[in-house]
Amino acid sequence: MHEFGAQCEHVAVVYLKKHHYSILDRNIRYPQGEVDILAYEPDPVWKGVFYFAKSRSLARRIVSADRGTLVIVEVKARQGDGIAPEDRVDAWRFKKLTSAGYFFCTQYRFSAPRFRIDVISVLATSHGTYRIRHIKGFCRERA
Repeated sequence: MHEFGAQCEHVAVVYLKKHHYSILDRNIRYPQGEVDILAYEPDPVWKGVFYFAKSRSLARRIVSADRGTLVIVEVKARQGDGIAPEDRVDAWRFKKLTSAGYFFCTQYRFSAPRFRIDVISVLATSHGTYRIRHIKGFCRERA
């Protein structure tokens, strides 16, 4: 991964943590490809506490007991003007992300496949700052 891409993924992780997501893993490979960020969003209505543990088996038990959502996050970044970064997620990539969602629901032992695909668009400005756009429940129709 290029330095710019890694930097933008870090910006996305900081953003997600600030918005109360738990980061389960980054740049995780699965049989059909790779996911930028695997996160977990607790259900805001559920009053339980989500404790994240580095142990994958413990994380599986915690996630499956909660009513939250597993979130597959695709980070797209761009410098300067031009096409919006999220527009670079095509139908083929969306299909891959969907298969990743089912795969990780099985891995984390969700009783039902509760996952969502989000795209975080990171636009680096000429002032050295970032504009972040979080698209929850991203859906890309076939072209």
